[in-house]
Amino acid sequence: MAIATVAALILVLPDLGSSSPATTQPPRSRAALELLTTTGSPRREAGRVAPLNATSPPGLRVMPDALSTPNIIKSNKYPVEEHTVVTEDDYVITIFRIPHADRPAVYLQHGLMCSSTEFVISGRNRALAFLLHDAGYDVWLGNFRGNRYSRKHKRMTTSDKAFWEYSWHEIGFYDVTAMIDYILNNTRRESLVFVGHSEGTTALLAAASLRPEYNGKVSMFIALAPVAFFNNVNTILMRFMIAMEPLMELGANILGQYDIKPHPPLIRFVTDHMCNKKLVGRWVCTNVVFRAIGFNGQQVDKEQILTILKTMPAGCAFRELSHYSQVFYSGKFQQFDHGSRKNKEKYGQDQPPEYPLDNVSLPVYVYYTENDVFTSTEDVKTLRDRLPNVKKYKRIFHDSFNHMDFTYARDARKLLYDDILRDIEEATKEGKA
Repeated sequence: MAIATVAALILVLPDLGSSSPATTQPPRSRAALELLTTTGSPRREAGRVAPLNATSPPGLRVMPDALSTPNIIKSNKYPVEEHTVVTEDDYVITIFRIPHADRPAVYLQHGLMCSSTEFVISGRNRALAFLLHDAGYDVWLGNFRGNRYSRKHKRMTTSDKAFWEYSWHEIGFYDVTAMIDYILNNTRRESLVFVGHSEGTTALLAAASLRPEYNGKVSMFIALAPVAFFNNVNTILMRFMIAMEPLMELGANILGQYDIKPHPPLIRFVTDHMCNKKLVGRWVCTNVVFRAIGFNGQQVDKEQILTILKTMPAGCAFRELSHYSQVFYSGKFQQFDHGSRKNKEKYGQDQPPEYPLDNVSLPVYVYYTENDVFTSTEDVKTLRDRLPNVKKYKRIFHDSFNHMDFTYARDARKLLYDDILRDIEEATKEGKA
């Protein structure tokens, strides 16, 4: 219990030793600016925008402003719009748009503890959002509740326990559906292309299974490293993390903390100190820390990872992790387990029901890798076999390609994105996207 409590404290508490206000910005690093612009033109510091996480508690230090999604987009010389969506349960969600009027809409949705930044931080000619815009698509970048861009509610603040009483079930049921409706209403289109990474895939699967009317609103579902089943997770680290998660959540609850803060002290220590040490520190970071969180040293070098880690974790509820842990132990893609008594009240039965994947009739294009630390090939196959309309099932042929490489790898365009662009183009020509 002591270990779990300390781990939770490191992850969830703000930097109490910092006297800086929430809007204080750390200096921009050279690596950050290099990653932001890859056009070959003289680098220019991005313009500043108003802080987007106004409800963050005092003392919570945010990422460098240059690494915010809108500023990365601006620094790469693309137009950007900011849109606000209110969900049915009153969470206030931020969507960014790289507009291409009267063109097919593509909605990109990030993974666990990430944000819309993951689709733009690699810069021009590399980041998926920019490649899609260059190909003529109207690009929309979603942000789940609880991350640095979506930390508001009409009646609650992030200090309220009730604010954090959600998992990826509510994210799918409310956030994803609200963003789909908003995008379609604004573009006056009947359907859109959905590109999800990791938890982004989990959320859409939950939404489309329980709200089948949304199958008709998604013309294509590009599923990158999809996560639904955890039966065959085979890395020692992942099994340890899953086993520790309930204890970490309990420790966090004892401390009165219910979320993982954006860019917490532990990550700052890793990026600012440990990984800059020669020999042992760099070896540990490259071979243990970075691989553990799904990065591939052959595809994302240390300096890039250190910059990326200034944007993640972007914030999430502990209950999102709990829900994945429950899926692991149950062996089922099921709704959140509230305990027998509350399950009876909510579901009418002792155990949570499984998501009815037979209802997911939208066309699915699956991309996976055999080296993924977070989801096994066997579990992706199980998902494929449970879905009724899988149009494509493709392995990324690179021995070291890992979970986070789907959005950050230097060769992602050659290994993955060119394929995605072809898939969307073909579907568009056939009138299916």
